[in-house]
Parts: sequence; C-alpha cells; structure tokens
Amino acid sequence: MTDDNRLRIEIPKEWWITHNMRLHWAQRAERTRWLRQVAKLKARHLAPLQEASIHAMIHSPTARGGDIDGPAPTIKALIDGIVDAGVLPDDSPKHLKFLTHSRGQPTGKPGIYAITLRVSDVNPPF
Repeated sequence: MTDDNRLRIEIPKEWWITHNMRLHWAQRAERTRWLRQVAKLKARHLAPLQEASIHAMIHSPTARGGDIDGPAPTIKALIDGIVDAGVLPDDSPKHLKFLTHSRGQPTGKPGIYAITLRVSDVNPPF
C-alpha cells in the first residue's frame, strides 16, 4: 500500500477535541471548522471514491495517550473535511463502510497530536 491514500495531520493541542473536554459551543465550532479546513486541503490528492473504509491512527505527544475513542470528535471533523474535498459524496454508511482507529507512535513533540488517516476502497475482512 502506498502513501497516496494516507493523510497525516498534525494538530496543536489548542485545536484538539475529545469527548471529555468541556468546551463552550463556539470554541468547539471554531476547532471543528479549523480541522475540517485542514483536512480538506490535505485531502486534495486523494482519488474520489463512492465507498471507502477509513482507518484513523491516533498519535499523542507522549506514550501516555488517553482513551482510544476520546478523539472521536477530532476524527469526525477530519472525515468531514475529506467529504468537503470531494473524496467521498458523504460520510453516511452508504459511502463510509468502515471506520476503525488505533493508537500510533507518539509524535514526540510537546503539545502536538497527529492523526494519520488511511482512506481505502478495500473493506476490512470481517
């Protein structure tokens, strides 16, 4: 598999969103807009697909990490950006068949998270 179907997006902690954060709605919306825009710009090289599987690898600044599903709001905003870029028509189950995530290596950069998204037209074997 080549890197042509991958996006690695580094995210400063000021823009990171988790389920556990108690953000004001306007602050959450601002972060979501920023994440969508970054993903839209980074996804321009991806080929359009009608159906896809996406695997999100979460990279925390340190090995400590956190809840594996905590950054789901960040991942959702990035997927919305991929849709905005025209890679998928929508992120509904009709087009996004599988969404999986795992923990990756730490970024090793204080205050910098990263998400690596692998967009594939091949469904997982389960």
